[in-house]
Amino acid sequence: MSGIIEWDERFSVGIEEIDNQHKKLFAIIDSMFDGIAEQDNKEMLRVAFDKVLDYTRYHFATEESYFEKFNYPDAEEHKKQHAKLIEETLELQKEYCEGAPGMTLELIDFLTHWLQQHILLHDKKYAPFVNHPLKSGKG
Repeated sequence: MSGIIEWDERFSVGIEEIDNQHKKLFAIIDSMFDGIAEQDNKEMLRVAFDKVLDYTRYHFATEESYFEKFNYPDAEEHKKQHAKLIEETLELQKEYCEGAPGMTLELIDFLTHWLQQHILLHDKKYAPFVNHPLKSGKG
């Protein structure tokens, strides 16, 4: 791994399934960066974009199922954050495919920053509702 983005325990939300999916997202983004560093292959990057988007959608669906199951009160706002990320990533992918210069590194910067901040600022908020539904007044 190149270390452009590395998992550590501060990103844990204490939910094994979610933590494992976050780790996988870190690994996908990191391998995408490795591929960019090795070669600027447009087709490889198109595939990498699709992989990031597909896995992100899968992960968001998992999180959103937890929101529903545990009646997370900020679910709608969190879902808006998910939709915004997908929209912004699709826009960056479009710009990349249209040949915008510098889009490769801009995408990696965007994804790494967004993933880290989203986990730390948003995902950490729902963790108490899932980990301790009775304590949080739910369940």
